[in-house]
Amino acid sequence: MEERQKKNEEERQDAVKEPVIYQDMLPQEVLEQLTPEVRRQFFIWDEIFKRELEVHPWLVLPLIKEVFHKAYPVDVKARLLSTEYVVDRVQEVSVRALNSIHADILLKVGRDLYHFECQMEKNRDMVLRMLEYDMNIAFVHGRKERSSGNAVDDIELPKSAVIYLNYPERTKEDGNLRIRFSDGSTYLYQPPVLKVQEYTPEMIEEKHLNMLIPFLPIRFKKNIGRKGSDGQKKAVPETVRKELTDLIHKCMMIVYREKENGTLTESARINLLDFLSRSCDYLLRDEPELHMEVRKMMEPAFKLLMEEKEELESKNEELKEKSENLFGENTQLKIKIEKSIRNSIEKNKADHIEIEQTKELLETIFSLTELEAEEMLAKYW
Repeated sequence: MEERQKKNEEERQDAVKEPVIYQDMLPQEVLEQLTPEVRRQFFIWDEIFKRELEVHPWLVLPLIKEVFHKAYPVDVKARLLSTEYVVDRVQEVSVRALNSIHADILLKVGRDLYHFECQMEKNRDMVLRMLEYDMNIAFVHGRKERSSGNAVDDIELPKSAVIYLNYPERTKEDGNLRIRFSDGSTYLYQPPVLKVQEYTPEMIEEKHLNMLIPFLPIRFKKNIGRKGSDGQKKAVPETVRKELTDLIHKCMMIVYREKENGTLTESARINLLDFLSRSCDYLLRDEPELHMEVRKMMEPAFKLLMEEKEELESKNEELKEKSENLFGENTQLKIKIEKSIRNSIEKNKADHIEIEQTKELLETIFSLTELEAEEMLAKYW
């Protein structure tokens, strides 16, 4: 009885929670009216996740290995695909309308399709949304041509997973959906779930899950912006401040080590640090003191990045200048050589030396090909 009452209380609390808003739940006209800044604030974590894969799609390979236990060669082609689909839904009784739905991440790695949804909180309808996305993805990208003599069409659903960025509760039981078919058969649709906050920085580095690094500070979200019984904002405990700054330091060191061992490229290292900084900026936007402490902590890294950038730009300018100088010197040298060739041709012609003999001399003295020698003779003989 006590256990039943506890479950009822949990369900009651879930019912009164403020509903989680997902980008695909908002009408298109509402999305269009939002400024880019407001959209970023609503969907900051989605933005970071998508941006990582836009600029460095190969970062997803360790994540695929972790979730689906499939390894790919590092040079496999990975690219993002469109995630917008138009569906027919009932808006009101007897009223139907076309709606756009947006999956979070859809990639094609080699010949395989992968679909990832990023979530902050538990959502009872998540598995239904996943199935709806997967069916639309399969119709667009997963249909295979019928082979000769085969009377059966083939359609393949993507490999899908839910990435929980926060500490969601009871995600395992919410990830199952039993589908019953008219012939009596059933299928248990159960996309795997990955909970980012269950990974320590050490585990991230060991498994090279570098694309998860910007989301690790989210674990402190529950300790930030809390209010007391009097409605006043509570100070972030000193232990939490220390744990947060230690975590950020570890994340920065991982990024540097992964660059040194060749797992990350230079541009990926720079971008991951930038994404980590954006994550902290958003998380600590209402904690100015702690925000400033974190910014100062990361400042040497960004200063170093700027110095490296300036150094690279300076080297590029030097190389450009050298290249221009070499080009100029090379042009002058070509002019001098052609002048010598012209003088030789005119002298031989004046001395009544045959043209065939002059051609052989040009080939020997100036290391010209037969065609080049003929072109010079046609020009100056």
